[in-house]
Amino acid sequence: MEDITEVKNFFVNIADLQKDSLYFVKNKDLWTKDNQLCFLNTKEHKPDLLEGVGNTLISQYPMSGLEEKSFINFNPNYKNTLFYWIYKNFPHPISRMRLMRILPKTAYTMHVDGQGEIRYHIAIFTNPHAYIIYEDPPTLFNVPANGKAYKINVEKNHTAANFNFNKTRLHLVLNAIR
Repeated sequence: MEDITEVKNFFVNIADLQKDSLYFVKNKDLWTKDNQLCFLNTKEHKPDLLEGVGNTLISQYPMSGLEEKSFINFNPNYKNTLFYWIYKNFPHPISRMRLMRILPKTAYTMHVDGQGEIRYHIAIFTNPHAYIIYEDPPTLFNVPANGKAYKINVEKNHTAANFNFNKTRLHLVLNAIR
């Protein structure tokens, strides 16, 4: 499996996606220390942006103990945005859909996500110093903000880093299950 591949037959107008993302960029009170917002909720949960945050394998996250396939309700507060269009038109089934930001001079720890998980990244705001990094073999990849989605192998040890001094990296991350 290649670590990063472009998704064929999908394109979103990046200027329109950036415009719809500005609401989230400007409203800093929406974000928690996890730097994620999720557009999908489980059936029983009231619509909010935090239920799907984090990783099911780590108990400190709201997502802990929940299953990817349980995230089936798109938050109705954002149905008039391009995010909903992406949810309805993406060529692969989506289980969670998150905005994930990495602040300047910040990186995640090296990690492997759940087995069988698939992640697609659409860069919204980025810079030349923001990377997906694989440990073996050492590889850096800058996801371009070009309206395309990229399938990212999350079953290998990897991280994401933003080495820029003052620009935040913002990706739309779509989770799927094999």
